[in-house]
This record gives sequence, C-alpha cells and structure tokens, in this order.
Amino acid sequence: MIINLLTPDGSLKIDLLPSVIHKTHCELLDFPEVKLDSDVYPIIHSITLVSSLEIIRDEYRNTEQIEELLKEKYWVDEEMDQLVIAKMTITEFPDLWRDQMNVTWSYWLDTVDGDHMVIGLRADEILERELYDAPFIDGSLYYIKDIALHNSFSNKDIEMNLLRYTFRNFLQSVTGMVFFIAQTIDIENETDSKIVKDKKMIEILETLGFARNFNSTVKDLILEIEADKLQNL
Repeated sequence: MIINLLTPDGSLKIDLLPSVIHKTHCELLDFPEVKLDSDVYPIIHSITLVSSLEIIRDEYRNTEQIEELLKEKYWVDEEMDQLVIAKMTITEFPDLWRDQMNVTWSYWLDTVDGDHMVIGLRADEILERELYDAPFIDGSLYYIKDIALHNSFSNKDIEMNLLRYTFRNFLQSVTGMVFFIAQTIDIENETDSKIVKDKKMIEILETLGFARNFNSTVKDLILEIEADKLQNL
C-alpha cells in the first residue's frame, strides 16, 4: 500500500506497512453478581487499519514539515503515533444476555438508538419465522455500525478484507447474525424517499455473501449474513 505525498522537494512515495488493531469495550455493573436488564450496554468492537508513524520516520527520515503534511491530508492518531487507513465499529449483543433479561431483541436494542432498534426488529422476525438454522443459539447479534475508509484510498478490497479479517482472527468461532443497514426511509418526507447510505458498501457486502432483506414492520433495507459464513470466506 503506497501513498503519495506532495512535499516542497517534490512527490514522495511512502510504502505503508499496515497492521490491524482490535479493541473491545464492555461495562457490566455490580460485580461480582451482575443483574442483566435492558439498560446493559453492548460489547463494542473497534477495529482500525493503521501504519506506524515511527516506522515511516525511520524509513524516510521525515522532517517535521513532512509529518505536518501527513496530519493535514490523512487521519493521524497522535496519541498512538499512527496513520489511520480505515476504521470500523461493530456492536455485539450476546443472546445469552437477552435470554437472561427475558426480552425481545427489539426491546433491548431500542434502548441504544433507532438504528439498533431496526436491527432488533429484524432479529425478532428471524426468530418468529424460524429463518436460517437457529442462528442465535449460543451466539450473538452483530451490528456493523460504521466502516470508514479514508478517501485517499480507493481500493474497495480494503474494507472487504478488513471485515473478513476481523471475523477470521478477532471474532473467532462465533455464531449468530451480522447486520448492516444499507438504506433507510426519510419518514419526515411525505413521499417516504429512500436514503441509500453507501452504494459501494452494499456492493462490498453482497460480494461477501450478505443478503438483502426488508423487515416486515419497517421499510429499511438490511443486509445480513450468518456470522460463521464470514469466517469461512
């Protein structure tokens, strides 16, 4: 992966050495006896594709001016001293927790926000209509909340490979369903106009095997796939 940086001395090609960082955050109160209720937060997975600025400095002997140019054009995490190529956030809701709370998916996820509620309604529909092969037993609901690739990188395989890499290496041996909201409806518009969130992401996810589905109670277009299928791609 190469980036071109225009410097006062001309164009500089920088060969990046990408690595993937996975951070997980979850907060459960009242240790050691946790009482689960619908206010329980999900498990949040933050995945970033980065390149070390320290390695770039050592390799190219960057001046401060060059480093400032990097900060102006690219995402730079100064605290971690990294150039950020892409980032993704996935929320996870274990079915065991839902079962202990004795609530529906939509009831639980509605406490997070409206997008999560839409996903919860679809998960309820999967259970009620017995779709797939009991995917949530001993599994989780995964919602791809956001995938962002810096606009300096045009290779759509980056996002595809980041998602595949995450489920192969960080979310191993998981079961459940993975969802992404591809299209929403503008309910404030009398014509109920469709708002496509990201056409490119629809193509990427369908290439990975995600299927299109409309929940029967809402008009949002949802892309979904069984979690274990992402690990076997």
